[in-house]
Amino acid sequence: MTKQLPYGCSTAQILRNQVVVGFALTDILYTPYLKLPRHAHARACFSFVLRGGFTESCGKKTHSCLPASIIYLPPGEAHSDDFHSTGARCLHIELSSELVSRLDEHSVSLGEPLVFNGRTLTHLTTKLCNELNQPDSVSPLAVEALALELVVESTRGTSKTLDGGPRYQVERARDFIHEHFAEQITLTRIAEAIDAHHVYLARQFHRHFRCTVGEYVRRLRIEFACRRLLDSDDSLASIALSAGFFDQSHFSRTFKLFMSISPAKYRRTFRHS
Repeated sequence: MTKQLPYGCSTAQILRNQVVVGFALTDILYTPYLKLPRHAHARACFSFVLRGGFTESCGKKTHSCLPASIIYLPPGEAHSDDFHSTGARCLHIELSSELVSRLDEHSVSLGEPLVFNGRTLTHLTTKLCNELNQPDSVSPLAVEALALELVVESTRGTSKTLDGGPRYQVERARDFIHEHFAEQITLTRIAEAIDAHHVYLARQFHRHFRCTVGEYVRRLRIEFACRRLLDSDDSLASIALSAGFFDQSHFSRTFKLFMSISPAKYRRTFRHS
């Protein structure tokens, strides 16, 4: 009998997890030589091997899953796993049934087990891991956009291309973001504002602006903060809140990542330049 695992559930050590619109992301550590008997997941699931490895048996096929491999299993797909002497650490990305239905409406097929290896997919999944490790107020939006892009990119060879749509829709999305960047906006809210599907928006926005929606929002927040640091006497805490950050700590950390300098030092250095 096949054991059914519920949404967001695993049998190994969970290091961290996050649930955003349509997705449950779980960073999981598996011990060396662990054997998981025949089981299935209640939801469609992508698994990215961060380190270590395991052998997965699915039907009559056996896959060697090593670092940077991405494995996709449809909901209810029975499989078993034998972990190597190193054990493994994996990022699991489960999709809600509602999201799978919406993707199917746009000819994004998720019906067959698949194994991927590719630079683009590895890059997207690495960025997802970074969002989990260093979360801030934009992380839910960034995670949603990255996860959608990962799903669409991984199924590109088996699915029809999403409707292209006019560029002005993406530009309208950009304008909406400029007006609301300091708020806790979601990909769905932006898509509704421009009358587009959020899967289309995530893919086309990256195609036109060479960054995800979450990255674009962070950039706008930092640009706003730079202006306030130079043009006002507002405290760092006040600027952080008005720019949309959770608090001064999140603001300072994100600012330094972008500018390679702390907000206070930026103000001292450039205010009278």
